Amino acid sequence: MLFAAGALIAGGATGMDVNLLCVILMVSAVLGNTVNYLLGKYLGDKVFKEENKVLKLSYYLKTKAFFDKHGGKAVIFSRFVPIIRTIAPFVAGVGQMPFGRYSLYNILGGVSWIIIFLYGGYLFGNVEFIQKNFSLVAIVIILVSLLPPIFAYAKSRMTKKEKVNME
Repeated sequence: MLFAAGALIAGGATGMDVNLLCVILMVSAVLGNTVNYLLGKYLGDKVFKEENKVLKLSYYLKTKAFFDKHGGKAVIFSRFVPIIRTIAPFVAGVGQMPFGRYSLYNILGGVSWIIIFLYGGYLFGNVEFIQKNFSLVAIVIILVSLLPPIFAYAKSRMTKKEKVNME
């Protein structure tokens, strides 16, 4: 959507200022994820109980350990991965990532994400190939953004199989 917004502005279809939209989107992205983080921080230890089948206390403890070790990278790079971008701030809050640290990574990830895709669309929106194949370009962007979680899943499956074979 960010790329599409930039491309539409470049083509003059909207009458909007790309820089104003960029500022509005950056503020919105950071504030939205901050609210999601705060919900996770507030609800996390209340919903994770050992007797829960889905939200087990052990999952909470693993989440906290993950965010203590990899949280910054996860917050920044999750912006570029559909679905994960929605979950990561909540999980960072659940994992009790310190708010100041979270905010830094939230701002870095949100600003980078908006700038890359909005101005990418704005820069390339008037390229004839992009205009003629806009649907294809959108599909390629979506597919490329799904590659990291697919690779991570495949890697985890291979690691599990290797552990089973070693036993």
